[in-house]
Amino acid sequence: MLSLLPDITQVNFCNPDDTEGFAALILAAYNTSSISQISSIRRLAKTWITETGSNLPAYTPGDALTIISEYDLIYRIAYRTPTIEAYINKYIIKAFQASIHNDNTVNYYQLYRTISQQISQHNQTFLAPSFLQWHSQCTDRWHKQFRYGRTLTPLTPSDILNRVSILLDADLWPYETSNQLRFKQKLFDRHSHYLTTLPSLPTSPSTVDASSDINPLPLPLLSALNQFLTSSLPYLTPEAYYAYRFSLHHTLLAHPHLNTYRRTALLLNPPVAPSARTAS
Repeated sequence: MLSLLPDITQVNFCNPDDTEGFAALILAAYNTSSISQISSIRRLAKTWITETGSNLPAYTPGDALTIISEYDLIYRIAYRTPTIEAYINKYIIKAFQASIHNDNTVNYYQLYRTISQQISQHNQTFLAPSFLQWHSQCTDRWHKQFRYGRTLTPLTPSDILNRVSILLDADLWPYETSNQLRFKQKLFDRHSHYLTTLPSLPTSPSTVDASSDINPLPLPLLSALNQFLTSSLPYLTPEAYYAYRFSLHHTLLAHPHLNTYRRTALLLNPPVAPSARTAS
């Protein structure tokens, strides 16, 4: 497995895509490694933390937010302890301030998910009224937009999938009370057709050819589909979930614009069929 890992000294840490891609690769390697390989992966993680920390201040607020979302996980692998909270907070707040001042480089949905995570972890910084109000207003606006199960205003597929996946994951009791489960089921049912935009492929992950000649879906749409598929797990059978997960995996591997480190991460960590999980 470690033989698949590129030389980290060749990573361009000035490039946020490569920085994020190598983080995904470290996480995939850690999740699939044997005990004897852990120390080597920890060394990689420490190098990643050092190099990323040197370059983070130069990233745009949006790029820094993307990286900081994985920073704590890599830090925990490297040092077996969480990152200092204030360090993470600084970059999230910077992205938040940029976003509310119309910086379109910040992914609004990633910002929402990041702040949601900090709130759920009882990070006191994000329990301040300004963040709680912003978070509540986003949830309220999107719930109203989809209150009949479909959007009431025209949106791109990426926007639809991101907002629906957020609503599927959110606590909607304040809006739906005891109807929450029925509302979420309807929300899933009325958007599940998006999963059929992924090709149905009979092959196994090990036979995927990254140069396959397929018309690639845009990477932001595939990212939104990934979020929607993850949020849809409670509404799918294990077999259906695996089929969609494998199709998405194949589609990403074959995508001509996928970061090379992310592609290697996918190769290291293919989807596992339900029967294989049961057997193991």
